[in-house]
Amino acid sequence: MRIVLLLACVLCICSIPAIAQHEADNWYFGDHAGISFRNGSPIALTDGKLKSWESCASISDRNTGQLLFYTDGTTLWNNRHQIMINGNGLLGGESSTQGVLIVPNPGNCFEYFIITAPDLTSTEKRTTKLHYSIVSLQNSQGEVLSKNNVIIDDVSEKLTGTLDNTGKGFWIVAHDNKKSIFYSFHITASGFDTTPVISTYVPEMGLNSFAAGYMKISPNRTKIALASSPTYIGQNTSLSLFDFNASVGKITNYIRLDNDTQKHTTFYGLSFSQDNTKLYATDWTTFIYQ
Repeated sequence: MRIVLLLACVLCICSIPAIAQHEADNWYFGDHAGISFRNGSPIALTDGKLKSWESCASISDRNTGQLLFYTDGTTLWNNRHQIMINGNGLLGGESSTQGVLIVPNPGNCFEYFIITAPDLTSTEKRTTKLHYSIVSLQNSQGEVLSKNNVIIDDVSEKLTGTLDNTGKGFWIVAHDNKKSIFYSFHITASGFDTTPVISTYVPEMGLNSFAAGYMKISPNRTKIALASSPTYIGQNTSLSLFDFNASVGKITNYIRLDNDTQKHTTFYGLSFSQDNTKLYATDWTTFIYQ
């Protein structure tokens, strides 16, 4: 089973600070599946329109936990489960590993950036580029104001993000598809800076395909983990760890975590423990590694 990653980026500068933040209270994923954590315990949701192998993201109101909207990287549905105005045709894909992120616009509390990574495994591959679109919730139905703005070309299906060191902006991190290069993009109240902070490294295994597998930043924003693999099971993959600088977006100090006996293990899913002391990784089918 492929693992669904929900990244709910937090903070909208127009909002009044709340004791609890509820952006991740509602999840929609898989084949019309959903879970709500709004009341503290998980409750199944069956009203979603989303059907996706992998790519999905949802966001809820940070104060109330009420669903705002969700997406599979190609279509955007509002909290009435209706397609938003201009909400079709985003250039993500349902089988993109981490195909879409929703990020609040720090400069406008009614707007959100939707960042989409390409679906490189699809026979109908439409793009190899990273894009962003802009959603406004000033209209109660939701509306896409700007769609499929190009950020950078030839990226993998990896996409992650976190708050910056100020707690008011965000870092969005992508990875090159064929080269060992990270691209960090800064989103602040001034807008989306599409000029990347570039970080390079030399993987020990000489891997030259990074299409699939997760990328994840630790909760304390000091580490970033990378599960790299081609798009086909059985080819060499790698699992690695780096330092992440939330002040400048730079990624350094490459450490290989897998070993030669695992060279046919196809690493895929990643998650850090909440206390930042452990990293968990999965392969495509069976095992969880700590």
